[in-house]
Amino acid sequence: MRGEGLTDAIAAVNPSHVGRGASTLASMTLAIILLVVGIVLILLGVFVEAAKFLLWIGLVILIIAVIAWLMRAIKRNA
Repeated sequence: MRGEGLTDAIAAVNPSHVGRGASTLASMTLAIILLVVGIVLILLGVFVEAAKFLLWIGLVILIIAVIAWLMRAIKRNA
C-alpha cells in the first residue's frame, strides 16, 4: 500500500469517499463564513442608511429651532 495515510484507509472502506472530506468541509466552512459576512454587511448598510437619514432629520430640526429662536429674539427686541 503506497499512500497517503488516512486517505488510503478511507478509500479502502468507502471508495466513493476519496478526496471529498477536506474539500467539502472547507467549502462548507467558506460558505458559512461568506453567509455571515454577507448578512453583517447588509445589516450594516441598512443601519448606516438609517443613521444618515436620521442625521438629516436632526439637522433640519436643528435649523428650524435656530430660526424659531432668532424670530423670537427679534420680536422681543422690536
